[in-house]
Amino acid sequence: MNFFKTKTTESYAIFFVGAALFMQRISMGAGNVLYGLAILFFLISLYKQYKNHTLRDNFVIKKALPYLKILGIAILLIVPSVFVSEHLGKSFKALLEIWLYRALPLFIIPFCAKSKKQMFWLLGAVFISLNLDSLLAFYQHVFLKNPRPSGFSNNPLNLAAILAMTIPVQVIIMAETIFPMGLRKLAVVSIFTNILGLFGGQSRGSWLLLAFTPFFSFKYWRKNKYFPIAYLVIAAIIGAYVASSPSMQQRIISTTNMTTDRSNADRIVVWESAAMMIHDYPLLGVGPGEFTEIYKAHYELPENTQRMVHTHNNFIQVTTESGVIGLLAFLILFGYIEVRALKDTFKGNPYAYMRLAATTFYLLFGLIDYTFDASAIMKLYWYYIAISLSLEALAEDNSVAEIAENKPSKSDDRVLEKA
Repeated sequence: MNFFKTKTTESYAIFFVGAALFMQRISMGAGNVLYGLAILFFLISLYKQYKNHTLRDNFVIKKALPYLKILGIAILLIVPSVFVSEHLGKSFKALLEIWLYRALPLFIIPFCAKSKKQMFWLLGAVFISLNLDSLLAFYQHVFLKNPRPSGFSNNPLNLAAILAMTIPVQVIIMAETIFPMGLRKLAVVSIFTNILGLFGGQSRGSWLLLAFTPFFSFKYWRKNKYFPIAYLVIAAIIGAYVASSPSMQQRIISTTNMTTDRSNADRIVVWESAAMMIHDYPLLGVGPGEFTEIYKAHYELPENTQRMVHTHNNFIQVTTESGVIGLLAFLILFGYIEVRALKDTFKGNPYAYMRLAATTFYLLFGLIDYTFDASAIMKLYWYYIAISLSLEALAEDNSVAEIAENKPSKSDDRVLEKA
């Protein structure tokens, strides 16, 4: 009982948001309950911080505040598209879920973060969860002969998007000495495990992004002589696996097949329909969450043999549902994160590099699948952004404290002057 008495509402919020992300793909119901508890403790903490007038002095919140403001601007730009929807309540609910509810880690973590150790545990928890997910997907494909396994979920592309976004983050953690050795070792194991998950899931888009990862992390090639060797070893193992598997070879070859491969061809067909929808509803779209119903009723082409129900593209989907104003909101939000992370990365900021990795690979995968409405993907994306911002703020605060401790006092100055 004493253990629980010593914990604060902030520590409970951090624990439950980490537990929610750990469980969200293993058990959606359990994940949602834990997420709800995280929100509850966050709101209690927010009230206490407001009542005690400590919000203004919270340096982690100050670090996250520009991102929260940009998110707020994006939401305001989306709001008008709700009022053109045929189902106002449905669209308003979709707006809240997509743009706010799934972005709550960006609020919870910075408002409740107290130490870097907490953030390291949050990263470790989600890495372990994804290791289990990846091993299950690989087992389903290799041993159960499932052609498109999905791990704990029912959508193989969701796991692919998560792993494509996560592996570059793990590479950065593995390479940067600012992270504790235990987390770095876990990142090494997770990279190999998650690669198994990518090949188990059979997503060609994720394979392309995996091939791009060595180029994205090129800065480490000069810092560590083992980096290029490790990449060559991994490439050799993957090459041997592909060479021994005719089905893998065929899957890779089909990546550029835009005719007989209906997974590719039907995307083009849906994009053609989406172009017609954007032409008819250019400014505000058809309303958040309304694409499928309007598309099925008026725009679906007979060539869509797989009966796809969304555009498989974040940029196109947002434009069809919220018009060019919605696209502007999307570009402002993710453009701000991407550009600022890029600038700070060039200044040698490893935490910004994490944000750059998560955002770049999230946006690239979003060119071939609609991930912006995928709960597990978006919660995890904002989770990574929030953790990196909190770590950066905590590191800066530690540096300031160390400088203050080492700075000579006035009495010391007088002693030095006399000497």
